[in-house]
Amino acid sequence: MVLCFALFSFFNAISGDLTGVYPSELFPAELRASGIGVAAAFSRLGAASGTFLLPLGIASVGVGPSMLVGAAICAIGLAATYAWAPETTGISLTRTSQVTGQSAPPQPPGQVPASV
Repeated sequence: MVLCFALFSFFNAISGDLTGVYPSELFPAELRASGIGVAAAFSRLGAASGTFLLPLGIASVGVGPSMLVGAAICAIGLAATYAWAPETTGISLTRTSQVTGQSAPPQPPGQVPASV
């Protein structure tokens, strides 16, 4: 039982980072508060829809298939995050909003990039 609660606490802390810390690293300063608000709103919509749909799924298809659907949704979220979410480790907060996952276009020799 203690192991189950420890795992729940670990994964719950991760989801808190996704709605609070990570969006604040991605949005530019003038949009940061709105971006965090939108991320939190979508998080709450997901929680509310899951709370509403889980009992319906259990009643119609059973516990096992309902849990597999939930696991599949989590796996899709993991794959999307891994594929499209930019890594912000080691990048200053002022530069993270400029990260797109693509390399910057080459600059002519002797010219300073506009983003520096």
